[in-house]
Amino acid sequence: MRWTVLVVTALAAVAAVFVLLSSWGGNSRVVVDAVFDTADGMVSGQLVKIAGARVGTVTAVRLEPGPVALLQMSIDRRFAPFRADASCQILPEGFISENYVECDPGSRTEPPLAAGPNRVPTVPLSHTAVPVSLQEVLNIFSLPVDQRLKVLIDELGIGTAGRGESLNAILQSANPALTQAQRVLSILDQQRSEIARAVGQSDVVLSQLAREDRGVRDFVDRAAAVLRTTAAHRAALADSVRNLPAMLDATDRAMGSLGTVAATAAPLLADLRAAAPGLTLATHTIPAFAQTGLSAIRPLRDAAGIARRAIPAVEPVVRHLRTFGVHAGPVTHNLSRLLVNLRDTGAFEAVLNLAYKLATMSAAYDPISHMGGVVITLQTRCLLGWLRAPLSPAAGCSHAYTAPGRGTVPVNAPSAGPQLQSSSVWGQATAPTGTPAASAAPASPRFSATQLNALLRYLLR
Repeated sequence: MRWTVLVVTALAAVAAVFVLLSSWGGNSRVVVDAVFDTADGMVSGQLVKIAGARVGTVTAVRLEPGPVALLQMSIDRRFAPFRADASCQILPEGFISENYVECDPGSRTEPPLAAGPNRVPTVPLSHTAVPVSLQEVLNIFSLPVDQRLKVLIDELGIGTAGRGESLNAILQSANPALTQAQRVLSILDQQRSEIARAVGQSDVVLSQLAREDRGVRDFVDRAAAVLRTTAAHRAALADSVRNLPAMLDATDRAMGSLGTVAATAAPLLADLRAAAPGLTLATHTIPAFAQTGLSAIRPLRDAAGIARRAIPAVEPVVRHLRTFGVHAGPVTHNLSRLLVNLRDTGAFEAVLNLAYKLATMSAAYDPISHMGGVVITLQTRCLLGWLRAPLSPAAGCSHAYTAPGRGTVPVNAPSAGPQLQSSSVWGQATAPTGTPAASAAPASPRFSATQLNALLRYLLR
């Protein structure tokens, strides 16, 4: 009882809010007509309702050819437009109260309602109904209605005798449901063979189910268990259903990408198909190649072991070579410039020409005449001393005017001190013949990278 009161109160509140919203709508109205068999008890100003809520009023009641009654209604624009399957009926507010029009605007999937003679949307007669009121039922038992009813029934029997089709048309126009029922019955009549076949097959199915009643019971029990499990996870299923559109959109995009990839990969697959015989041959040949390669890898493994043992001995040499490379960088740069300069200026050709002329001049005589020879001796000691100190030449290595003998004293004169004969241009100097090594002059220093760099800079000035 308490829940009933709450429900009634809630419905009344919703109706009151709807009425207020309808009253605030101002002139936002649309006009809709409805055709009825009779408009008994209907006048202008009576209510129009949709789903029990007030949405408008009846603005006019007119008699149209037919004869039929046309009700013009002014309805809130929010409920427009009426659809092709819209319907209306006249209902009483109560046992002794006035009537009102209850309408259904129709489903949104249908097209808008067609216009009638007044060029406004019109609900046709086949979609309207006028139920019998309680007062009309009670009038049957009072005079003179009962007598007139008897006369009407008699006359109706006489008038309808042999006119079943006309009576059927009257009944169809009296209630749209009869028209729809007739359509359903006609469709069923056209499909009675299919229905009979379905009934026969249903009998076969039911007989099979009857023989397998234990399996059916097991199926029902398992279906119940599945439904209970599904109900226990209804929250997760609801989330999955809510996320399903987004997942379907992502899947649609992914399928589009897959379609693009498939279309793009078609030429590649064709090339792979053409290359398949070669790949098959390669797969059969690789094992034999691998077996042959093993015999070559084993000696490499032995050589790698020997090389691994030799690496510690090579590491000091590599470090020295790295140090030499760091210090020899400027030397190599200047040497490269010197060689390029010598090549471009023709120095190599001049040296060869000089060697040729020296060889010619050193000849004592030839069949024609005698020639003098000149011997040029390069003193390594003087050269190395000049490289170390260009402004302070060693004793006996200067031919300047201020030198002993005014530069005319030969470098190998006794006054120039003991001389060394170089065994090689870049090696250690040795003492003269008959002179002990201990009494010989200090050995000439090695020709370092710094000294070579200084010589190259001097030559490139």
